[in-house]
Amino acid sequence: MQPREALGRVGEQLRRRAAEVSEVVGGQAGEAAMEVGRQLRDQGQRIFEEKKGRAASDLESVGAAIREAAEKLQQNEMGGAAGLVEVAAHGVDRAAQYLTERELDGLREDVEDLARSQPVLFLGGMLLTGLALARFVKASRPRRHRRTENSGGRASGARGGRSSSRRARASSGR
Repeated sequence: MQPREALGRVGEQLRRRAAEVSEVVGGQAGEAAMEVGRQLRDQGQRIFEEKKGRAASDLESVGAAIREAAEKLQQNEMGGAAGLVEVAAHGVDRAAQYLTERELDGLREDVEDLARSQPVLFLGGMLLTGLALARFVKASRPRRHRRTENSGGRASGARGGRSSSRRARASSGR
């Protein structure tokens, strides 16, 4: 056997062995990536279920508050308004029950179906949801204190008494 042929065979064996190692390592990396993907999906599912349960509970609380308002309207002999408010409470209760019973895939499919069949309704709902969420976020922020005369800041119009004296003259007709 000639040295060139021997080198060719060794090179071919090395190439095959490298391909085998590469296949094993690639398979292991693929399996590891799939496992990480499963773990992330499971964690996302747990978080979603937790948030979904909290949202359903909040909706149930809102429904109870609306129903209580309907009862007070009924006691004040405002039956027509009480009936409308009771219908709203029932709708909120149905939404809470729907949210409790549906899984993530079912919710996603329902939203997709609504977006396809009723795009205007879907976009309007998204707009209202965004506005409600913005209002909620704004209301939950800590309030900052404004500077006023009582807190040591200058109030508008307190410039050495000139503005207040002008207002006094204007109101007295001078």
